[in-house]
Amino acid sequence: MVVLAGLVARAEVGAAPRLPPGPDGGLHSDAAIRALAGADEPIRAADGVDDYLKLPCLSVVRPGQSRPRAEVFADLGLDEGRMRGRREEAVDKVIFLVWQVSPSYDLVCMTGSKGRANAGLDPFDPERLVYGVRIVRRPAEPKR
Repeated sequence: MVVLAGLVARAEVGAAPRLPPGPDGGLHSDAAIRALAGADEPIRAADGVDDYLKLPCLSVVRPGQSRPRAEVFADLGLDEGRMRGRREEAVDKVIFLVWQVSPSYDLVCMTGSKGRANAGLDPFDPERLVYGVRIVRRPAEPKR
């Protein structure tokens, strides 16, 4: 294991840093989520799905592939119990799954609305295949 600036990373190549637990079990810290986002500050997604597609994806899912959401969260070091405000936004054949992960950031995952791989699974099922994972700055008022 490697410790960098208070974050613990798994030794595997490409693994994201593990986020330290919050003192009160609340949301992840902005600093920890910001570290997952990479070099550029995530932009505010004021227009929801229209803005999500303008943002770069995290490398946790390779382009053209999908992975079970539970694996993606594990590799990012995210604890779903420390998230809130989950919602879904469907557009054509895609469902955008959104969680508030810190006071200032949302996590967005894309998943297919049809297809055998996700057949019978709830949109928020941990085994559901996801892709297009992004971190976005939270809008002033989330769309409902």
